[in-house]
Order: sequence, then C-alpha cells, then structure tokens
Amino acid sequence: MLIRIWDVRTGDTLGTPLQGHTGEVCSVAISLDGNIIVSGSADQTIRVWNAITNEALCAPLKGHTKEVRSVAISPDGKRIVSCSFNKTIRLWDVATREALGTPLQGYNGRVLSVAISLDGNIIASGLITQFGCGMQRLARH
Repeated sequence: MLIRIWDVRTGDTLGTPLQGHTGEVCSVAISLDGNIIVSGSADQTIRVWNAITNEALCAPLKGHTKEVRSVAISPDGKRIVSCSFNKTIRLWDVATREALGTPLQGYNGRVLSVAISLDGNIIASGLITQFGCGMQRLARH
C-alpha cells in the first residue's frame, strides 16, 4: 500500500510514493510546517515519514489492536493522535515515538476520525454507534 504526495499548483506527484504499510492506508496527515507526514492503516500501525525525503523516520508505531482509521498531528508537530476500530484513541510523542499515557476509551462504537485543536489541548472524535454517527469532545492537557 502506498501514499502519494501531490503539488497542488501543478498537479504533479512529488518524489517517490511512500511505501511500507501492509494494509490499506486509511488516513494521512501533514504537519503545519510540511516536514512530517503521518499515516494510519488497516495493518494496525501508524507510520511517520519525512515529507522532504519520503523516508520513514522510525519503525511503525504499534498499540492499536484493530485498523487505525484516522490520524492527526498537533499544530506544534510534537504529538500525533490516532483512533481505531478497537474503540480507542491514542496520543503519541513525535520525538520519542512512544504512546503517551493509556488509550482514551469509553466508546460504545468504532472511532472513525480524530482532530486536535490549534492549542493542542482538545481532541474531538467521530464514531459509529448502534444509534448512528456521533461526535465526542475530549479534553486532554
């Protein structure tokens, strides 16, 4: 499975595709400075890429037990947030490539998407429950 990077002005692809996931790529995010790309996959991993060289910056981040549906990068580029069909959200430190704390849990459905606020203190998530789709806002300091 691969990720392509595009130049919006020209429509051309930039560099070689990012390759490494063994399952479908479900989500990608780019840091505000454009230097880091993060991807989440059905292979239950998160990959962190150098957007300039198209090289993986580390081994895959592991911690979810089902497919990673969505990833986001904090505006300061220091944290990654991810969610999975295992009904959890995880926060990761970009510098150490380690999970921060325990997974955020308590959902009665699969988590489909995550976003992080500009100040990095609030995570919002979208989920599917037996009653349909919903959204939860989670404070995290």
